[in-house]
Amino acid sequence: LPWPVPQANGLGGIPIEQWVSLLERASACLHDPLLGLHLGQTITPRHIGVLGYVLLASPNLASALTRLERYQRLVYDVTPMHRRDGDGYIDLVWGDEQGRPGTLSDDTSITALMHFCRGLTQHPVYPREVHFLNPAPADVAPYREYFGCPVLFDQPETMVRVGIEALAMPLKSADPGLVALLESQADQLLEQLPQEDAFIDRVRKTTVLQLHAG
Repeated sequence: LPWPVPQANGLGGIPIEQWVSLLERASACLHDPLLGLHLGQTITPRHIGVLGYVLLASPNLASALTRLERYQRLVYDVTPMHRRDGDGYIDLVWGDEQGRPGTLSDDTSITALMHFCRGLTQHPVYPREVHFLNPAPADVAPYREYFGCPVLFDQPETMVRVGIEALAMPLKSADPGLVALLESQADQLLEQLPQEDAFIDRVRKTTVLQLHAG
């Protein structure tokens, strides 16, 4: 497969099918069934361009996750992340309404997200629960060890539950002046992406919430 060529404006990307194929080939060559769990721990905010710097400059974890939801299409335009508020926690949720990229892709993404959070905050962040759509691996212990919480598989959605105590954590590199400048740049990049119909997007989000509610 050809190596992806980055674009000057930072919007370069590859089809999800190619990304999954690259992960599968790497996993086979390295004989590493847990490649996603290992690879995700090497990805930092600086690897994802302007969005990464927006996250780094945010004042606390709650604001960083809000900005991640707002600008997620700059780095991942397949299954959107939605925030769902609970009693003393929030759930970051990915449904399967636009398909299932598979274990390696999901493992990499969720592990990278947690690695980001731990790298951004002044104290370690541990979620309360992590759910995966995908079937359970032969050994779930590495997942529980890394995430530091119950990890469930074969769930109706992929989900990371974060307590409100973690959301208030200040970030190491918070910079209110810089984050405003970076958001302006991120907004410009977002406007260059193909725009989805707003009504369709609202229907999608509502459907996911209603399915979860039964």
